[in-house]
This record gives sequence, C-alpha cells and structure tokens, in this order.
Amino acid sequence: MAGCGMYTNQSRCEYNGDLDRERIITRIVENFGLEHDSFYMTVFQNDGTTITYIDDFRQDLRLDTVEVVNGSDKKLYEAGNSAHKPIMTAAQAKFEEYCNRIAELKRTENEQNLQKSLDKIKNK
Repeated sequence: MAGCGMYTNQSRCEYNGDLDRERIITRIVENFGLEHDSFYMTVFQNDGTTITYIDDFRQDLRLDTVEVVNGSDKKLYEAGNSAHKPIMTAAQAKFEEYCNRIAELKRTENEQNLQKSLDKIKNK
C-alpha cells in the first residue's frame, strides 16, 4: 500500500457488505479539533467474534488499535504497546488482506458495470 496517497488507500478499503462469509462495515469518524479523522473497519465473523480495525489520526491505513469482541469478552490492542506487537502485526496483515480483497471486488464490479454500459450502447 505504500506509495499511494492516504485518501486513495482509504477509499480502496471502504466497503459495506459481505465478503466471503463475513460481514464488513467501514466508516470514517470525525475527530473534531484534530487534524485527521479515523478509519474503522468492523468485521463480523461467522463464530460471533467482532473485530474492529482502527486507523486513528493519520488515515495511513496503519493500524493504531484493534478491538476484539467475543460475547462479553472485549479486548483492546494498541500499536504503541510492545506487549501487543505480535497481535498488531497479525492484525495489520489481515487488515491489508481485507483491503486487497475489497479493492479486487471493486475492480471486478467496475469492469462488469462498464461492460454492461458498453453492451447497452452497442445494442442501441
């Protein structure tokens, strides 16, 4: 993801829908008084676990916080906590995988929509 502008990266990960058998919802949360907003991606897994990947402040798609909720058990992991580094490294890789899958899905949908439009023009 390096080398692209932050807004380009962020928009490639924006998605609300199903991906495979998981429900994904993304949102941008305004941080009033701060320079940047936060980007949230929440994944509802089949086993009932909810994982929220959070890119605070910079919108660089580098995770700052990950929240894992399973039933009443809620855990928060932070990039700045050295004890959380293995979890944050794994979470970053999974988050990037989701972003790549979402980007591919969007590309495929765009290509299909372009082809449909082209077919309509040709058939007129």
